[in-house]
Amino acid sequence: MSEYLQVLEHGKVKERDFDVANSLYVLNPYYKGGDLMGATASDAFSVDCDLGITMNADDLLNEIMMVQVRVAVIHPAEFIMFTFQQQMQPPR
Repeated sequence: MSEYLQVLEHGKVKERDFDVANSLYVLNPYYKGGDLMGATASDAFSVDCDLGITMNADDLLNEIMMVQVRVAVIHPAEFIMFTFQQQMQPPR
């Protein structure tokens, strides 16, 4: 994730626009409440946003951010994957 964070900093994307670290904490209460399956929080869910994992060089050049969220729900007992895509706006 560090490569994409550098791109965000270079593009002067403000923390209020996108907070990578906070995206993990949003799912933590669901894990602690027993809604997600896994021995640890990292077994129950993950959030990826990085060059080579969720995005390629063309995405970065076109200012497209892609975030992939995986959650292991209790029923049915399998991973569900969500992919979010956003066209970044120029700095104000």
